[in-house]
Amino acid sequence: MSSGMIAVALLAWLAHSLFGWYQLRRFNHMLEGLFQQGRVGIGRSASNRFNVKPRVIIAVAVNPEGRILAAVIMKGFTVFARPHALPLLTDCYLDDIDAKKIFPERETCQKALLSAISMKE
Repeated sequence: MSSGMIAVALLAWLAHSLFGWYQLRRFNHMLEGLFQQGRVGIGRSASNRFNVKPRVIIAVAVNPEGRILAAVIMKGFTVFARPHALPLLTDCYLDDIDAKKIFPERETCQKALLSAISMKE
């Protein structure tokens, strides 16, 4: 009985590790595409380990004039979260973005967007 539970736990850990590696690979591939377009800002929502809100990561590629060339969002609780294009931000200027208007109901998305557009050097 206990060896069966250990085997199930080991399988679950291996599956989680594999899915995590796959998610990281997709995210890095998406970042490579953004880095080819221009300067990149990445922001994430701050949350603690036991928070029930999904984590959010937003990445934006910006040209030297401050215009967003591409934006990507990834949000979710699990390793199944995937990056998705965020066309709403494309062609906007960094100075013109109001996170509360873009994500009026999602505070975690607002925080991630504000972090991404701060473009710390």
